[in-house]
Amino acid sequence: ISALIASESEPILLCSGWRLPFSRMNLKRKNKKMSTIYLDPPCSSRRLRNLQDLYWWMQTRAFLWKIYSFFTGHSRSLLDLTTEVSKRKIRSQHYAGSRAVPIHRIRGSEGRSDDFDCDFNPTHPRTRHRWLSIAAVRSCGDALPLVELIQLGEDYFVRDGHHRISVARALGQDYIDANVVLELEPVSTPLPTCIETTSY
Repeated sequence: ISALIASESEPILLCSGWRLPFSRMNLKRKNKKMSTIYLDPPCSSRRLRNLQDLYWWMQTRAFLWKIYSFFTGHSRSLLDLTTEVSKRKIRSQHYAGSRAVPIHRIRGSEGRSDDFDCDFNPTHPRTRHRWLSIAAVRSCGDALPLVELIQLGEDYFVRDGHHRISVARALGQDYIDANVVLELEPVSTPLPTCIETTSY
């Protein structure tokens, strides 16, 4: 990032010739309103053209949301399945089969909560090689294996396919084909809510 310019009129991010306005979000610290920063891509992946630019964008977005979380105290992490199951009494469990799953309902992970945030923006450089490989396959129109999910109530946790979900979200997909290997029906409260991004 060459510069992060935050003004009251139009904060922008400058990098390698790109001028990227972000979606509006207000940060507050000690009851004092800070400058607005923007966190949503201004356009679809068609205008980003290069998959490395798209990955860079996703990782930068994760970093900026991390800053937001620091100031607000709102978690942006994927939920951990083991932790969430331990908080609930499970009434029943069974295999649920294949289906198209809304990506916004995929809320957590079975053991990999540190590599992606709750919007599946990559948070660690080790995700780069596999992310780009999957994005290249996807951009050529080739089919990818079904992701494997575990359903807890109305929400889903990833067993296998974190990078595929991240790429799908980056390319604007609303649904992803999944094999729901286990459906857990709890007798308890809904999962915590992740801070959603709002486009302007």
